[in-house]
Amino acid sequence: MKKRDAIGQLLSATNEKRRYKLIGEWIATDPDVALAQSIRLLGDADALARTLAADSLGQLVQLHRDWAARIGDVLIPRLASENNADALQSVVAALGHAGDERARPSIVVHSSHLAVDVRFAVAWALPSVGLDESALAALRQLSRDLDEDVRDWATFGLAESKAHDTATIEALAGRTEDEHYDTRCEAILGLATRHDPRARALVDRELAQPMVGELIREADAALNAWLTPKERRPRLPGRTQRK
Repeated sequence: MKKRDAIGQLLSATNEKRRYKLIGEWIATDPDVALAQSIRLLGDADALARTLAADSLGQLVQLHRDWAARIGDVLIPRLASENNADALQSVVAALGHAGDERARPSIVVHSSHLAVDVRFAVAWALPSVGLDESALAALRQLSRDLDEDVRDWATFGLAESKAHDTATIEALAGRTEDEHYDTRCEAILGLATRHDPRARALVDRELAQPMVGELIREADAALNAWLTPKERRPRLPGRTQRK
């Protein structure tokens, strides 16, 4: 992709898959130029350009981990100043890719954002920037979100965390009846890995269903790991697994 028309092509790409393909080609051609131009575009008056800039920085930091601090330096201030939801979502996601713990307090602020895509980005990014009590509290809140994808990622973050506090365990327990399958299974797995006494009945309930997903099998294995070999139940024959 020629440098002179790269930005124009990227801004005009409406198909998301093609857009990210073009971003990948652009940053691969000359990462240093892509970094400089992305930083410049962060201050553009056009929200689409700012979104492109943040998305590009998010991809760049995955390829050049040594740029994480520099990219964080320019993205973190945008968390306070960005007023466009699409651009803000991209900034949060890029900082998640960077794993910059300095961004955590400013990301947590957006856990109650009106835009569901921003809340989704917050739920996705927080585990990558470190889970202190404020971040765990934000994930607990997001695990009750009206949007199932937000609940799913927030519950995943809580389940994968090392937190064993009562508030986090009860937040996981609160999602074990969720109508969204993956959210429910993430919550059950989170309880199982913490050896919560409620987990056995919940796992057995899901194992009795016509379709059993890998998360429930992991939960069953986690519970069995606490038992002696004689106490462990045999593995069930293969079932259709939900992806």
